[in-house]
Order: sequence, then structure tokens, then C-alpha cells
Amino acid sequence: MGKKVINKVIAPKIIEDLKLIDILDRNLEDDELYEEIHFDSCDMYDQIAEHVEFSQCIFKNVNITNSKLRHIDLTDVIFENCDLSNVDFSNGIIHRVEFKNCKLVGANFADSTLQNVKIEECNCDYANFAFAALKNVEIKNSTLNSGSIESCKVSGVEFNGVTMRRFDISKAGVKGIDFTSCDIEGLIGEVRDLYGIIVTPMQALSLSKIMGIVIK
Repeated sequence: MGKKVINKVIAPKIIEDLKLIDILDRNLEDDELYEEIHFDSCDMYDQIAEHVEFSQCIFKNVNITNSKLRHIDLTDVIFENCDLSNVDFSNGIIHRVEFKNCKLVGANFADSTLQNVKIEECNCDYANFAFAALKNVEIKNSTLNSGSIESCKVSGVEFNGVTMRRFDISKAGVKGIDFTSCDIEGLIGEVRDLYGIIVTPMQALSLSKIMGIVIK
């Protein structure tokens, strides 16, 4: 059975001359648009707003922890060295977005649409992608321990060098995805959820418990 063909993730399209903001002097509000802005070393934690839109923006060294930003719209955005722990991006639209060396512990992407998204060298432990739609998403050299893609719609998703122990793939339709470079110890799912995934012989041995195989 062949490996799924992975389309190249399209990078964010951002102009060179962005307006610099290093202090956020007020809270985000519902339905606001932020466009062509470089947020640098500022605090945006504990924000509560819905339907906020960020277009052609860079976030660098920004603290966005514990923010509830449901229905967010992120298009052509880069997050670098940011802390997004426990951020709520549920029901969001996330398109042409990169997360580089970020902390995404407990981040909530449930019911969101992620397309052309790259997550690299990030801590995504306990991140929740349940019921999201993932298309052309690459996760590389990161951790996803105790995370979930339960019931996701998956197309063109690639995991490279990811530690994803106790990761939940229940009803995600991950047929054809290559996990051979990943640590999938304790993968959560049923036999039907494993159909067609690509693993090493040692990984297959560790998955034998799910398949009900007793090895002596």
C-alpha cells in the first residue's frame, strides 16, 4: 500500500514593510481586522474576543497564553518563538500559517479548518485538533504527546520526527500516513483506525495490543 501523496505546504505571503507593534495598549475586540503588522515581544495573554482576523502578520516572541479567540481567521501569518499555551482557536480558519519554535501546550484547534499549515520545533503536548479539517499540514520535529486528531478530516497531513505518545487518532482516517519517523508509543485508537497506516516493524509490535494480538 503506497504512501499518500503530500502536496507542498504553501508558505505565508507577507509583505516586507510591516507596521511594528511592541506594546498592545488595549484588548482585542470582536470582529476586528489586523493587517500587515509585526507584533514583536508584546503581551496578548488572557484575551477574549471572537471573529478576530489577522492577515499578513508576524508574531515574534509574543505571549498569547490563555486567550479565548474562537472563530479566529488567520491568513498569511507567522508565529515565531511565541507562547500560545492553552489558547482557544476553536472554529477558526487557519490558512497559510507557520508556527516556528512555539509553545502550543493545550492549544485548542477543535472544529477548525487548517490548510497549508506548518508546525516546526513546537511543543504541542495536549493540543486538541478534534473534529478539525486538516489539509496540507506538516508537523515536524515537534511533540504532540497526549494530543488528539479524533474525528478529523485529514488530507495531505505529514508527520516528521514527531513524538506523539498517547496520541488519539480515533476515527481520523489516517490511512496512508507515514509514522515511521515518529514515536507513537501508546497510540490511541481502535483496529479500524490503524488500517493502512505506515509504520516500522517495531512500531507494529507496539500496536499489537490495539489489534488484540498476544505475543509470546
